[in-house]
Amino acid sequence: MVLFGWWRRNVRTLRKPKNAALAEKWYQRLSVLYAFLAWNAVGVGLYGMSRKKQNNFSLENKAELFPDEQTTQKKRLINARIIHLNKDFKHEKKDPAAAGV
Repeated sequence: MVLFGWWRRNVRTLRKPKNAALAEKWYQRLSVLYAFLAWNAVGVGLYGMSRKKQNNFSLENKAELFPDEQTTQKKRLINARIIHLNKDFKHEKKDPAAAGV
């Protein structure tokens, strides 16, 4: 029990009854902090939902595109040059303006 004497002392000092004015002051401070954090959480949630709606595009559009073209659209890479390799290792370049990416 000697090893936990410091623990007992600290717990006893923290558990003593507090002054009512001091408790009210800290209650007000913590309520303002809680309101601030809750409002930020609502804002982050709404922002995430709006970004999710912008990133969705139709399934028929996805079927027409190669996976690398889908990635460029998801990451919003503008003027990205896409190079496809065939089985014969012949490559074809797609211009971003012509591909509609």
